[in-house]
Amino acid sequence: MRSQSPTHLLAAEISLHFYHSKGSTKFVRNVELPFAPQPGLDFIDELLGEFRIEHVAWSLQTESFYLQSRYDGRHWLLRDAVRKLKKFGWEELKELREAGHHEEIPSNLRKLSDS
Repeated sequence: MRSQSPTHLLAAEISLHFYHSKGSTKFVRNVELPFAPQPGLDFIDELLGEFRIEHVAWSLQTESFYLQSRYDGRHWLLRDAVRKLKKFGWEELKELREAGHHEEIPSNLRKLSDS
């Protein structure tokens, strides 16, 4: 059950460093939040499930929040990730694609649903 709609929503852009089966890339998604986000905030995405925000910044120029996170999608092929995430409002930043296997994905990076 939802409570009353907030009168003021805050613009935010989520930047997701996405590790896939053959490298990594970045996806972004614009959202509106009813509160100011903090590092450690967990988001529940329709496709990705739960992921945690690691860094939050406020842009004086755009008057919006920038949120950064990482996601372990090594079980995904890049083309499948791009196709599926686009349907859920995520946009890939192709210029930030990196090829190659990432042997040392940070140890704290795992889907929360796996814990």
